[in-house]
Amino acid sequence: MATVKHAQLAARKLERMLKKRRAFAVDVRKLPRGSGYAVYAFFAKQPRPALPPSTTVTVGQKTIRVPVRIKITEPFRPD
Repeated sequence: MATVKHAQLAARKLERMLKKRRAFAVDVRKLPRGSGYAVYAFFAKQPRPALPPSTTVTVGQKTIRVPVRIKITEPFRPD
């Protein structure tokens, strides 16, 4: 189970790659059912090739798996 700190580390690690794949936003959010935190990447279209369902971060000698969730939605545009 990833804490918010682990998910933030993972988001920083993945941000450049996700932006290159046309993610318009990257966020850290709590997973449903109280099972920790995940990195959420927001895309206008499904990214190809598909992204892995998780990534790992190392804190000290401990390796933690952080889920990566993809959300397909329209980018925010001001009125």
